[in-house]
Amino acid sequence: MRKKHFVSLTVGQRAKLEARFAGPLTLRQRNRVQILLRADAGETDADIADDLGITPHTAANVRKRFAADGLEAALTEKPRSGGPSKLDGKAEAVVVALACSPTPEGRTTWTAKLLASKLVELHVVAAVSEVHVICDSAGTHKPDKSKAVETYLARWGRRVVVHYLPKYAPDTNPVERVWWRLHEAVTRNHRCQSMDELLDLTFDWFETRTHFRVHSSMYSETPE
Repeated sequence: MRKKHFVSLTVGQRAKLEARFAGPLTLRQRNRVQILLRADAGETDADIADDLGITPHTAANVRKRFAADGLEAALTEKPRSGGPSKLDGKAEAVVVALACSPTPEGRTTWTAKLLASKLVELHVVAAVSEVHVICDSAGTHKPDKSKAVETYLARWGRRVVVHYLPKYAPDTNPVERVWWRLHEAVTRNHRCQSMDELLDLTFDWFETRTHFRVHSSMYSETPE
């Protein structure tokens, strides 16, 4: 198949990549540098992927990002979705100062729970909100069957509220539909050669998806 996104490096870009490759990098960063250098030299995605232990799709995706947004965009991670910080700069400074201060009597270290309580006590924040966790009824999620869950809830139970779905309820657990589609698109009949390859394929897939249609009377339909 003919390439849609070509990599044509300038002398300066190639020198920058070669210098970066000589420095400390993660495996994923090193792979991205090599993809660009080798694509510029005329190698195919398949050849690059075979040598680096990645998929041709990963190599093509790096080329696409280079062609669309430039060198740095092709080398760095895209920002992942997530909520904004709950603390402003002043509150964050207080947290740092507290963490570096002497610990409360009888304690050897500051824990997240102690810091949160202290922030409320100092009126830095009005309250520390509860965290609601919705999960299925697998035994590994229940404190009476999992020592790890029992220990965690014993420590954080005042802030964490767990809501269990019925034992079999695909209509009330639409995330299962997402995992099924991910499996069909990424992992079905394919064994990734490394965790980096699996992460690349998974993140690439999620970046092309925004909404999933839920066919159930319990939810209003959302656009594809």
